[in-house]
Amino acid sequence: MNSKTIIAAVIVVIAVVAVAIAINSGGDDENKGYTGVVYEGNGGKTLNGDDTFRLTSETVMSNMFTNGDKVFNGWNTKADGTGTSYKSGDSISYPEHGYVTLYAQWAYGLNIATSSGDCQYYLLETGKDPTHITEGSVALPSDGTAGLAIFAPEGTVWVKNTDHTFTGTNGNVTYRLTVSLEGCDTVQAEVNSADPSIVIISFTYSGSVSGSVTYSTGSSFPVA
Repeated sequence: MNSKTIIAAVIVVIAVVAVAIAINSGGDDENKGYTGVVYEGNGGKTLNGDDTFRLTSETVMSNMFTNGDKVFNGWNTKADGTGTSYKSGDSISYPEHGYVTLYAQWAYGLNIATSSGDCQYYLLETGKDPTHITEGSVALPSDGTAGLAIFAPEGTVWVKNTDHTFTGTNGNVTYRLTVSLEGCDTVQAEVNSADPSIVIISFTYSGSVSGSVTYSTGSSFPVA
């Protein structure tokens, strides 16, 4: 047997041993042998402090993790969000003898309190349909720029009083709107030039944003 044959034989043996070790040890995969869905917090923790959660249901679970002031923004088969996206309630399949991993996705949040009234509130994001804001937090886009649209009843005409206060008239009804946002890098509020019943607040951020929209109706309000 020449030297080349010996070297080739050694390489084959090493490769076979390496494969056998990988198969037998399973690496550091703590989910080896599990069948179902593994939910990864991806920076989030459960109430018990766990960063993973396992379930055999073929319906995607609701979020059970928290991650500081960040807002849960769905599930994905890759931690960086470049895989297949899922939302709670979606159907999901996994191998007969294996598992699929879903990673929680996180975003900065807009947590804004809105007063009751006739106005409707929407989060604006470039390239996407407006998201209706009802209560709680909504996820902000990752590019650090968003808008908040406030729709008054049709026929309302808003007038800007100060940077963040507006007075609207609709027949004999007068509205007062005050917007307060915290955590923004920049904020700009204007009446929509194409439709004076809409106020648009554009803002940039590098973290979560909180605040309030105070809306009231009366016979008259002083101009601030």
